[in-house]
Amino acid sequence: MKKIYTLFAALVWSAGLYSQGCVGSFTLTTQTQVDAFACTSTTGNLIIESAAIDPILNLDGLAGLTHVGGSLIIRDNALLTDFDGLNMLQTIGGNLLFEANPFLLHLDDFLSIIAVGGNLTIVDNPLLIDVNGLINLSNFDGNLSIQRNDILQNIDGLLSLNGLIGAVTIADNPLLSDILGLFGITQLTGALNIRFLPLITDLTGLDNITSVGGSVLIQQLATLDNLDALAGLTTIGGGLTIRNNNALLDATALGALTSLGGGLTFLNNLNLANNAIDLSGLTGPLNGDLQIINNDAMINIDFLSGITAVNGNLVIRNNNLIFNIDGITNITDISGGLEITGNPNLLDCTGSCTAINNMGVVGALIVSGNAGCPDAPTLEAVCLVLPIELAYFRGEAQDDRIVLSWLTLTESNNSGFEIQRSENGRDYKTIHWAEGLGTSTSSQYYSYTDTEVEKGINYFYRLYQLDFDGTGTYSNWIAVQLPVAQVQVEEFFPNPAHSTTACYINSPSDDIVNIEIIAANGVVQRQDQQYITAGRQMIELDCSGLAAGFYLVRITLNNISFNTKLSISNPN
Repeated sequence: MKKIYTLFAALVWSAGLYSQGCVGSFTLTTQTQVDAFACTSTTGNLIIESAAIDPILNLDGLAGLTHVGGSLIIRDNALLTDFDGLNMLQTIGGNLLFEANPFLLHLDDFLSIIAVGGNLTIVDNPLLIDVNGLINLSNFDGNLSIQRNDILQNIDGLLSLNGLIGAVTIADNPLLSDILGLFGITQLTGALNIRFLPLITDLTGLDNITSVGGSVLIQQLATLDNLDALAGLTTIGGGLTIRNNNALLDATALGALTSLGGGLTFLNNLNLANNAIDLSGLTGPLNGDLQIINNDAMINIDFLSGITAVNGNLVIRNNNLIFNIDGITNITDISGGLEITGNPNLLDCTGSCTAINNMGVVGALIVSGNAGCPDAPTLEAVCLVLPIELAYFRGEAQDDRIVLSWLTLTESNNSGFEIQRSENGRDYKTIHWAEGLGTSTSSQYYSYTDTEVEKGINYFYRLYQLDFDGTGTYSNWIAVQLPVAQVQVEEFFPNPAHSTTACYINSPSDDIVNIEIIAANGVVQRQDQQYITAGRQMIELDCSGLAAGFYLVRITLNNISFNTKLSISNPN
């Protein structure tokens, strides 16, 4: 049939005649063809794609066109600046595509368009400023894609879109300042992709969307600081990925989400803290990968506590501040692998023990680069079930000492307990032995007072329970600290320094430390900012490149400044 349409069109052109309602599809590549076009409607597609010879300069010859039964494709027209001639066009049965029209400035000639039966695609139009000409388009339920339009500033012309449509992709439009034009949309049957929009500070325009049939991707929005516009989103049919949004501070709006059909990924969101994420509505199994990667502001993953199984891989990688993964304690089964790697402050990996002890990890167990679980064998040993029923293991700071206590409900072949202590959560030493009861069905209370402790240091304790046959298992660790009454800054070491130096800071609370290295002439040579947790913690300074001499180091936290001298000497 297509060949017949093409032949029919060729014959009409050759005769210079057209009927008003034209049957078939047409491709216009020259200005001569455009000028000869006399159709008021077509049953098939209309493609306007300029050739090198006799290129299309204007579309005036299309002035009577009101309907295209198939798709309208306008692409690769190097000399077109507008679509004057299409201002009578009202309805398109198929897709509407604007692609690679290098001098297209606007779509104002499409003000009569009220319906598009297929997809709407606006891509690679480098001088397009807005889409205001589509303001009357209200009958549309296809996919919407607006990508790589270099100076597009807004999409307000889409405000008449309403209700349910297909997928939405808004990407790579560097000057787009908002997506308000999507405000009337309430449901998507496909995916939602919002990515590479450096000027978007929020997602206003998505406020009325309650469900997305496909996946949701929020990626590389350099100035996005919240997801508040997603507060009404309850259902995602695919996965949810939040990645590379370095200014993002608040994801609490996700608390309304109750159904997620795919995986969940938080990747490279450097300032998104764990307490700024709310996934309390998500409970039960996750049907895809669960990935928490390169999120430097997270200290735990408690927001995952409602998830009970992962039908994919579970990856916790390169999160610099995470110190426990208790948020995955309720996950009993992982159909893929479990990876816990490169988390330098992760002291407690026992949140993964539920799945490990349940033999619920089907794939590989990969563990490395974590403070408290440096490798898979160590983690598996920690996860072994104790041959005692331990009701609790506690530690309490009392004046200048730490009192440890634990209660067993039953004991079996229990020789006793080594009490082990560490100052870094990795290297433990035995500080006391407590005799066990052997085998007992009665509760037994134990305690030990540790007097060899200093204020401000975070001490880690664990029990190593030993059977009479010499086998042993570890309890979970606990951390206890004698509180510091006020901030204390210790001397730098080494001093004189060459390339680096360090000092310990005792702080009664978590804080941001501002550091300045000031030369003798009063000029600030170097500035740095570091995050510290309550207690005694070491900070390091980079001195490389500083000239030899004496410097003042000013350390400010809690609105208090501390000054200390630092000598820089050239290396031998």
